[in-house]
Amino acid sequence: MRYLLVPLLAWALAQGLKHIFRLMGRNRRVFSKNPKSPLLLSGGMPSAHAATVVSLTAVVALYDGIDTVQFAIVLWVTMIILYDAMMVRFSSGQQGDTLNQLLDEQKSSLPRIR
Repeated sequence: MRYLLVPLLAWALAQGLKHIFRLMGRNRRVFSKNPKSPLLLSGGMPSAHAATVVSLTAVVALYDGIDTVQFAIVLWVTMIILYDAMMVRFSSGQQGDTLNQLLDEQKSSLPRIR
């Protein structure tokens, strides 16, 4: 049960922090014009994906040990998910910068992306 409960709590905490940050004025882009509950939104920081897989890795390390097959599998999956999450955020930032540059060059009246 702890293998499910701890990652679920980590996910809920990360999603809850997004809502708190929104109330504090951060991450407005993620929440503006979106009627969904903050617990169901994806994107923004902190990353719920990262929190979930890192907490699962920690639970497996604590209860099964780091010299087990389970830990090796969870660690590899965690590294892949974290790498993909970083690259998607990086690529999205680059794409936004490029689109803003194109808008500036065209002197368009469209709103800026960032």
